[in-house]
Amino acid sequence: MKKSLALALALILSVSLFNKIYAQSDENRTKLQLTINSGGKTIVTDLNSVSTSLSRSYDEAPVANAVSDTAKNKSAAIYPGGCYLTMDAKKISDDLLKVFSKKQTRFDGTITIVDTYGKNPTRTIKFTNASLYSFGDQFSTNSYNEAYGATSIAIMCKEISINGVVIEQ
Repeated sequence: MKKSLALALALILSVSLFNKIYAQSDENRTKLQLTINSGGKTIVTDLNSVSTSLSRSYDEAPVANAVSDTAKNKSAAIYPGGCYLTMDAKKISDDLLKVFSKKQTRFDGTITIVDTYGKNPTRTIKFTNASLYSFGDQFSTNSYNEAYGATSIAIMCKEISINGVVIEQ
């Protein structure tokens, strides 16, 4: 009786310890990586998260003019929108900061999303003719995964494709 009780207790304890270890290792299951090509240089940055956004604007109903249009101007039916990528970077290198520092800098790049367990397919987001839209750097006295804080980056690009599917603007 004592042996079976000890065996049952050992089994319950080992199962509960295994579940905790598995849950803790799940933190780094997905690997996100940004690769930028600018000025003949390739810059790689690890990311915590990425979000894509596409905005399109349509002229749904013509506006009635109070005054007649004497110039006979025609306006486009579709106004250009934008493709935006918002990222939370683990650390920003000086090389990447230099790319972002110039106002007119354009760059191409890729974001690769990999399930390190191999259960989900790899997702690749490619973008071209991108520029920095917004940048935020937050520092703290606390450490976040061996970094000073968090960095938020938003870029706007002319063209974006996800797993080879080009998203039209």
